[in-house]
Amino acid sequence: MEPFKAKPLSANPRDAASPWEAWPLGRLIHSWGPALINMAVIFWLSSQPQLGGPHWLEELVRGWLQEGPLLERVLPVVAWVEPYTSWAGHLVAYGCLALALLWGIRRQWPARPGAWRLAWLGALLYGLTDEWHQHFVPGRHTDWRDLLTDGIGAGLALAAAYLWQRHRRT
Repeated sequence: MEPFKAKPLSANPRDAASPWEAWPLGRLIHSWGPALINMAVIFWLSSQPQLGGPHWLEELVRGWLQEGPLLERVLPVVAWVEPYTSWAGHLVAYGCLALALLWGIRRQWPARPGAWRLAWLGALLYGLTDEWHQHFVPGRHTDWRDLLTDGIGAGLALAAAYLWQRHRRT
């Protein structure tokens, strides 16, 4: 099977792989739209003061559920899961961002050497700007461990994509 190679963007609209690519702005949206949407979601989430600090998930669940037996059964599970939600969120969000950046790089510059490293670095740099942004959001704070988790999430996603690509070749 063919390795993961994005079709280069052609100047000729008839060579377009999708209807989006027949339009010059559509080619950019098709290439970079997934990464921009991912960045917007991360920015929005990091702008939410209620998602920072201790016991944020418990407060969120209490807001959704009325006092009663269901809430009392759910709270112990929430207390057990809550310490891992931030890590999981960072791993998934920045893993998806790295893959979306790789998609954009491969669509825009198919023969670009180091696309994998560039996608990882782009995700890590966006994580750095996100931590800086959180410094200005009330109830949120910057944490170097979040940036570390962002880099690990991006690296794991890219490593999984690379292994999947190699497996498809055989």
